[in-house]
Amino acid sequence: MVEASLAAGIQPDRIFVDPLVFPIAVDGAYGRHCLDAIAAIRRRFGAEIHITGGMSNVSFGLPNRRLLNDAFLLLAIESGADSGIVDPTVVNVQRALAADRTTRPFQLALDVLTGVDENCRAYMKAYRAGELMP
Repeated sequence: MVEASLAAGIQPDRIFVDPLVFPIAVDGAYGRHCLDAIAAIRRRFGAEIHITGGMSNVSFGLPNRRLLNDAFLLLAIESGADSGIVDPTVVNVQRALAADRTTRPFQLALDVLTGVDENCRAYMKAYRAGELMP
């Protein structure tokens, strides 16, 4: 798609690529797949194109979506995303970038988003125990 756009004369800074963000509740590998795709697109096409996506899609069907969305947004930015389709009344980029990665809730979110926590078992157990409250 990007190559076809460039070949058609579209300037790189006018190209927005959505690698598709799927819910990790459906398949725990979806978060890692999306982050890997973002990084690969950025490496292949450089800094001029834009990488975006429905960032909160990743947390559909899971509790404490804000925690998961903040962690995913941070990971997506670090992977190369430079924009996102988000609800500005809920998403706060500064909050996501300032998140304390050393906390147990954040570590559990990272494990879910990267596929380490298979079927979200540890995350759900921590949620039921009240350990994921902001």
